[in-house]
Amino acid sequence: MIKDNFGDLKKFDFAIVIPSKGRPDKVGNSHALFPLQSCIYVHESEAEEYEKNNPEALIVTHRQTRGYGSVINSIMRNGKKDGLEYVLIIDDDFKSMYCLVGNRQRKMDLGKRYETVCNFAQVMEDGNLFTMLFSTSSSIIKYVQGKPITVGFNLAQGAYMINVQKINIFFEEGYHNYEDCDFFMQNLLKNRFTLTDQRFLINGPANDALTSGGCNSFRTSENEKKSREWLKNKWKSHIKFAKNASGNIKPTSTVQRSFS
Repeated sequence: MIKDNFGDLKKFDFAIVIPSKGRPDKVGNSHALFPLQSCIYVHESEAEEYEKNNPEALIVTHRQTRGYGSVINSIMRNGKKDGLEYVLIIDDDFKSMYCLVGNRQRKMDLGKRYETVCNFAQVMEDGNLFTMLFSTSSSIIKYVQGKPITVGFNLAQGAYMINVQKINIFFEEGYHNYEDCDFFMQNLLKNRFTLTDQRFLINGPANDALTSGGCNSFRTSENEKKSREWLKNKWKSHIKFAKNASGNIKPTSTVQRSFS
């Protein structure tokens, strides 16, 4: 079913939105994680192709053309207008969700996945939070059992919940790398901290990286370098870049703020 708004989702306590581009035959993995009270969010020119490949999914269309940032901004603005409150936004290449318990990584069934998202919304309601992050890069090897929830300075990782009725910041549009990093730096500046629940891991297949669709056509080495310079100029010493074990350059926030 193709719609041009989020109206069908406003009856739920929370909604799941999966922004996607150029992956009509692959986004089904992410949608299968949350097949209820969710939608796949695509440009109107791709809607019919997505519906053909995902006949059971609600397809909501947009007209954004200025990159990932403009798409997420439209989710927040249109979601607020259409009556949504808590929206979980997840990348379109995820296919698994785990709970990290003790020394084990347990795959979560459908009921547990929805229960966890519902709990996220409740934590945000109780804490008057604008944003909250799932873990997307953690593992049982790195997980610290005594610190299940990180209260600090984490940046976006591809699975985050936003209260679209209360959020007071938006993505910078026109860039094609690190827009989510900049968004969460703005969040830290205004709202002082971000919660990341390290117990719940949402990720994609380790050896099955998607090489087409999404933002791949925009994320060239030249655009990445330009975006790094933009972030460095904007945030100065508050942002640093380092190579991870895979050789990818990742940004990190270095500011330690007081909660007083």
